[in-house]
Amino acid sequence: MPTWLRVPAFLRSRKARIQEVDRNFRQKMLAVMPEDVFYVSCDPSDCPGLNLSDLEDVTSKIKQLGFEYCIDRRSRWPKEQKLRGFQRVFINQIDSCFAVVTSTSKRLESEGELLIGFYCPLEQDWWIGATNGKPSTLKYLIRSPKFAQVVKPSATAAALYAGCVELRNRISSDLELCQAKNVTLEMLDEWSRSHLKEVRSLVERRSAVQAAAAAKKVFAAGEWVWLGDSSKCDASERE
Repeated sequence: MPTWLRVPAFLRSRKARIQEVDRNFRQKMLAVMPEDVFYVSCDPSDCPGLNLSDLEDVTSKIKQLGFEYCIDRRSRWPKEQKLRGFQRVFINQIDSCFAVVTSTSKRLESEGELLIGFYCPLEQDWWIGATNGKPSTLKYLIRSPKFAQVVKPSATAAALYAGCVELRNRISSDLELCQAKNVTLEMLDEWSRSHLKEVRSLVERRSAVQAAAAAKKVFAAGEWVWLGDSSKCDASERE
């Protein structure tokens, strides 16, 4: 090999360090991600760390948006008996939309704020979502081709729902897709489990280092809209 084509040792070393950091990050993420998840109905009062007053306040606001209460539940990973986190699920049959109020295990331990998410299924396995969680490198790393979403930290339930509907209308119009009808809890669970497997695959294939650099720029504004793999989406909002 000609001398001028050889990569300097310090550059090879830097590249190796980046690859190691990338590999370690992905391994840590995969280690705390289940390969599947099961749900067990529960009584909210049996969940230590869950703020019942805040839960009822959020429930009232979501019901005012046309949603009906469906179930309270906790999750369980394969080969474990331990119950994790908490979810309260709502369904709006008229608008074919789900609302999910969540407290992760970590948030239960610290009595953290509740997370709110709205999710709407479309034809051809597309889903639209809006959440009030904070943007993160992981969220950017696992962005899905058929899961368009808007992330609005600290947004109210009403603002999140409006954002979800607006994004759903945009995607359905651009791709000429219809909303799913007769939505059920089973439909939400089937997608959640399928999405979980997709997330693991995305973590295995993508570079966390590159995602961190891109995420820092994308999340500077505090909010993020991901339009998925739509040919009519702005290039800045696609992978």
